[in-house]
Amino acid sequence: MDHIKFQNIENKNEKDNTESDSETKRTIAENRDLAHIYKVIRQIYGEKMGKYIIETDRIGLREITENDFETWHRMLSDQETMQYYPQPFDAEKTESWIAWNQDNYKKYGLGLWAVILKETNEFIGDCGVTMQNIYKDGRLFPEIGFHISKKFWRNGFASHAAGACMQYVFENTEFDELFCYQKWSNIPSRKTAEKIGMSFRKEYEDEKNGKTSVYSITRLEYEKQKQ
Repeated sequence: MDHIKFQNIENKNEKDNTESDSETKRTIAENRDLAHIYKVIRQIYGEKMGKYIIETDRIGLREITENDFETWHRMLSDQETMQYYPQPFDAEKTESWIAWNQDNYKKYGLGLWAVILKETNEFIGDCGVTMQNIYKDGRLFPEIGFHISKKFWRNGFASHAAGACMQYVFENTEFDELFCYQKWSNIPSRKTAEKIGMSFRKEYEDEKNGKTSVYSITRLEYEKQKQ
């Protein structure tokens, strides 16, 4: 797997942060709630963190902001890109997705992140982890989602970004299983899930999708995959 940089408490390199680091670890130890942990990390380190939450040799992933609206909406409103959704997004839906992800950042420290091509600094899509009602039973599970601009299709960016997000989750959170689910006919998404090591788990009838396919990988499976 490619070398990946993560924006977390282990990546600091400033020599004068010893006292702050100790205080952070004490705070985290006293507050095991996952959402609170991420909130504390952001509050303490703020601008000391790098530009990207996740960084590989090819891409960087950062939080999505209102400034990304035009580029993201151009992608999410494209009929071909959104062919597996009920319909392409209108402006209001894109705005609501920006707000939804910003809320996810605050609640969970996770969400869909902007995928930036480092070579050109272009916004080429989104990839990240959101909490989803996978089995329609009210339980929320972490799920990898991704959308890549069709200009950049067939370059491996979806699996590259999804693999980096998977590594981030298992190395920086306490989740024991990570999911990816999609409309059963969404072959590109299913192939991406398989490419990063996920296995098919279930397929069920779904009013919105007709049928929904569920893939996942457990922490144990991920550790074996790394060996």
